[in-house]
Amino acid sequence: MAAKCADYARDPKGIMYILLIGYLFVVVIFSAVVAASKLFLGLFFFFVLAVIPTWLIIWLKRSLQKKKAEVAEGKNLMNKGI
Repeated sequence: MAAKCADYARDPKGIMYILLIGYLFVVVIFSAVVAASKLFLGLFFFFVLAVIPTWLIIWLKRSLQKKKAEVAEGKNLMNKGI
């Protein structure tokens, strides 16, 4: 079990996800503290500091995956002579 965790931490993608989870934890705690006094302000901070950056990261990673898949598909078609 420990070996799997160590391998996951060495992977650049694994580090990114670990950092994202840590960042989201801090933002949720911060938003909850702010929301204790003013609910709307807490929700605003949560949306601006957590939802938008996370959506942006996921969108960028997915667009890169789509582009790589299109390039690979184009290479496969060219190798087949189509």
